[in-house]
Amino acid sequence: MTPMHILDTGAVMAYAHGTDQVGAVLADAADATMTVTIPGTCLLEAYSLLDAAEHDLLRILLDHPAITVSWPAGRRPAVHRRDGP
Repeated sequence: MTPMHILDTGAVMAYAHGTDQVGAVLADAADATMTVTIPGTCLLEAYSLLDAAEHDLLRILLDHPAITVSWPAGRRPAVHRRDGP
């Protein structure tokens, strides 16, 4: 499926900072049953630039039903989720 939008590093960081426009894009995509793609490199870059307190917001973003993350073939990193509070 072709993505409706592609979020770059700046858009991912804007989402973590609470920018309404990014939330609106996600809502529009979900309403249209379309996808929003985040290149894996942009996700990793945003993760490295954000404070640890903002990492939970990235996890919320990744749980959004319209979001897909694209990785170069064979280059998907291992993901370690922390459990607990």
